Amino acid sequence: MRLLPAAALALLLSACGEAPPPVPAQSRLVVLGFDGMDPQLVERWMDEGLLPEFDRLRRDGHYQPLGTSNPPQSPVAWSSFATGLGPGGHGIHDFLRRDPATYQPDFSIARYTPPSTLDLFGWRLPFGEGTLENLRQGQSFWMAATEQGQRATVLRVPVTYPPEPIEHMLSGMGVPDLLGSQGTYTYYSTRPPPPPGSGSRVVQMRLTTDGRVQTQLDGPAHPLSTDATPLSLPLILQFDADGAQIELGGQTRRLAVGEWSDWWPLQFEH
Repeated sequence: MRLLPAAALALLLSACGEAPPPVPAQSRLVVLGFDGMDPQLVERWMDEGLLPEFDRLRRDGHYQPLGTSNPPQSPVAWSSFATGLGPGGHGIHDFLRRDPATYQPDFSIARYTPPSTLDLFGWRLPFGEGTLENLRQGQSFWMAATEQGQRATVLRVPVTYPPEPIEHMLSGMGVPDLLGSQGTYTYYSTRPPPPPGSGSRVVQMRLTTDGRVQTQLDGPAHPLSTDATPLSLPLILQFDADGAQIELGGQTRRLAVGEWSDWWPLQFEH
């Protein structure tokens, strides 16, 4: 379980002192927030010289540990950070919430309501568009600033999807992937796969005598098809003592042992 941001580093680029002067109209405020940060460790590392830039900002700007939310979970704490409200005010109490209609657990951050559809000859035709709603209540401080004519840039703050109507926003935790999940990964191994778990696809590879594996990478299902079978791409791996050659999506790349590839854009045909 991911915990709340136990500390945030608020850096006001102004003079030092117990009572800083009023901020000029053109000054900028930069707030750095870290999910799961331990302020005691950060302070120790700053004192030991391991975080010199943070230490400089602590001296020249403003530094203060922040208390956490109750319960101490990421979506709860970040919602309090954004709105200044407690869980009773912004409505986010956990990663999950209870659906009062079914009593089943549901995602607490956002809610997607699909459009009405018509199934016809194997195709699922939508009528109109679905709706997407951020379930966090209350006004974020950047929206309040925007309404007062100030410019705000918000990058990867959790519980901000769908993005709010400001000029510069990149949503953070809570953005779904193409499957509509919070991040489904595929893991390939020569060992037998464990029981299916949340957020994972485990594929057992079978090597030939010459170190070759022929398998597939599953993607999303076709969004307009009644068939829920995932679209897939052939995946061929050729292993040797130094690494592996990978063929995927019409591209071939080679990786050494322990090497990460660059991002690999793929297109699933249908």
